[in-house]
Amino acid sequence: LRIVLEIQVNHVCGDGLKYSTEPNVDDVGRCVDQFENSYWNSSRGERLSDRDRLPLSLGGDLPLALKHPSFFVRCGPQSSFRPEGHAFAEVGEDQGSTRQAGSLWTDDSAGQSFRFNTLDVGFQTVYVNMLKWWIGYADIDGFRISAASQSSADFISALSTQTRHYAKELGKNDFFVVGELDPSTAVFGTELLGSQRPAGPAPRRLQETLDDNCELYKDLSPPWSGLLAAYPAPEVDNIRLIATDGEEPRDFFEDAEFGAVAAAKRASLASHSDLQATLTAFESGSERRLLSRLGGGDTADAWRLQLGLAWSFTWYGIPTLLNGVEMGFNGLCFNSTEDKSSLEAHLLEQGIAPEEAAKLLEDCDYTVHGDRVDQGFWRQDFFAGGPLRLGAAVAGVQAQRHIG
Repeated sequence: LRIVLEIQVNHVCGDGLKYSTEPNVDDVGRCVDQFENSYWNSSRGERLSDRDRLPLSLGGDLPLALKHPSFFVRCGPQSSFRPEGHAFAEVGEDQGSTRQAGSLWTDDSAGQSFRFNTLDVGFQTVYVNMLKWWIGYADIDGFRISAASQSSADFISALSTQTRHYAKELGKNDFFVVGELDPSTAVFGTELLGSQRPAGPAPRRLQETLDDNCELYKDLSPPWSGLLAAYPAPEVDNIRLIATDGEEPRDFFEDAEFGAVAAAKRASLASHSDLQATLTAFESGSERRLLSRLGGGDTADAWRLQLGLAWSFTWYGIPTLLNGVEMGFNGLCFNSTEDKSSLEAHLLEQGIAPEEAAKLLEDCDYTVHGDRVDQGFWRQDFFAGGPLRLGAAVAGVQAQRHIG
């Protein structure tokens, strides 16, 4: 049994973190072009100009170590990036460099999160040191990097090599780093895997990072600088569809279109990384609990988790459980009107103001808000603190949910 920490390294949200001026489409384009050109053609450690980059207020709740404007791209939201006058969503997978630029150097279109400047060597050093601290403090055995394909390959190289080497010095010879790669970025995703030696030319910043860390990664087993494997996104998406009645179970094996996509993904992983190091988790902290989509309060619905577990434990890779799957967590604040009334009374007993208790329960009502329920509720059952404990499809666990 190993403990893997899921991390998001490409962006951050924070109270008061916002741009001081509105982004301009032309400035966003010039800023993205500067970053992409620097990634491919400038020396590692070379500082980027602030010209065309937006001024960013760093807010009040970021860790002090990350409060530096150079640690953020500051080009603006993806919605304002319009290559050759077209919306980024219209860029095809065959336009690899443009897709890469828009994925790496723009913020999310909603303006809720801000992209880290992963080219900055100072940022790389600070962030990797933070992760080393977690290895030593929490005795973890690996990292799963969410949205890894939205980070530059030189940063992924430094992160993977240096954390694995540090873990080896602590006696963790099998420490592993795997990532989630967006299938739409497959044209450049191989830059992140294994030895990080793409078929074509590599970005200069990546090549110099490989040179700088050569003595470290050649001491590892396997002697790779990049991610050991990637998350099997096509299979996970399909097994979740089956578990929510969106597909027939036999389609996982018989659907020709899905089979072709999954086979191509497996072949790419096998040729660039360790297929057997893939984490087969069908639940993720970046998605709603599977049972929150289905009412989830009925014990009979637990078969959906059992189906996911059967796939995870029999597919290629490492069987992986998100915290709570083994107890039937459904991610729901309440299962029925009666349960909602009981929970409201429990909140009031804790001294929570009636209007705040009512708002909490309203905000986490999936039957009203669906996928628009705040993501904080998706993971509330991860924490010991807070007024809520989310429920379970297993009656015995549900009955004890307020304990602790």
